[in-house]
Amino acid sequence: QNAAAACGAEGSCRGIGGSELCNDRCKRCSGPTGRYSRGDCCGYFGQTCCCYYS
Repeated sequence: QNAAAACGAEGSCRGIGGSELCNDRCKRCSGPTGRYSRGDCCGYFGQTCCCYYS
């Protein structure tokens, strides 16, 4: 499940300050079971933005 893509945050972790951008975009977005509470860079080399509920 790539929530970040749906939130428009997919490429946010590829530059400087990406973690803040990812977090900001996830917090403004909702997923299948409600609004996300945070976002962070994850995955291979931290290049992916992941949205979390808690």
